[in-house]
Amino acid sequence: MQTSQQFGAASTYGKKYALGNLLLIDDTADSDATNTHGKAASVIERVTKPAITPKQMAQAKDYVAAGGKVDAIETKYKLTNEQRKNLTKTL
Repeated sequence: MQTSQQFGAASTYGKKYALGNLLLIDDTADSDATNTHGKAASVIERVTKPAITPKQMAQAKDYVAAGGKVDAIETKYKLTNEQRKNLTKTL
């Protein structure tokens, strides 16, 4: 890559993230977010899973009460031990 191309790429990258942060756009589908850098997928998933919000927690309780599994919720959200206990009490 030539020097002018390197500066252009760096400028574009910087603008993308500056605008994304300014407008609160979460673009996790970019190549940096999907690259595991040779690490196991389970390690990456634990780091990138979002914490569950109170509204989502209420929906999760309804889901578990209807026969859903806590493990299914944990595949999508990062739960604390307390949240996990609250969900299992729903059973």
